[in-house]
Amino acid sequence: MHLFFTLLLAHLFADFPLQSDRLARLKKTSLTGVTIHVLIYVAVTALMLQQPMTYWPLVVGLGALHYVIDAAKILVKPQHEVRYFVFDQVLHFVSVLVVTALAHQFWHVVPRGILPDPLLYISFGCAFGLGFIVLCWLWTNALSDDQIRQNVVLQWIKHQALLFEQRIGLVLFAIVFVGQLVVKQFL
Repeated sequence: MHLFFTLLLAHLFADFPLQSDRLARLKKTSLTGVTIHVLIYVAVTALMLQQPMTYWPLVVGLGALHYVIDAAKILVKPQHEVRYFVFDQVLHFVSVLVVTALAHQFWHVVPRGILPDPLLYISFGCAFGLGFIVLCWLWTNALSDDQIRQNVVLQWIKHQALLFEQRIGLVLFAIVFVGQLVVKQFL
């Protein structure tokens, strides 16, 4: 379970707070955007693992799967952004699940993440919440302007939620990695 949640946390960091609005727009229309995003994803995944060079096939394999899933969006041009978002996240979840199962079969010593279990699970819960904020933002943007004007919460979600998610996510990312470096100094 440790490896699965480590890889899923790396995915959540790369897909949400570390993906700017500009990169998200570029990713929809250009393989260059997908490539930049996947390089960020691969870097974050490597950072999340102890001894990432030992497990480079895992990191590269996940990067390749992430690339295929995200590049497909350029070809598909989804009509329903919210449904496609959920479908996309399910595909990423399944790819992490499959790669985790393969890692348990392939390596005698299963890869470990850099975070101790309590910090990993707390960080995962927070990062999952960030993904939920993005889902709410997408859903709100699918509503009519009249519906949004009638509700102050929907107005906030449409105009502020994504910026809030990115800022909170960057703080969480910094806390996780800086905190881990500090802990290593004292152990």
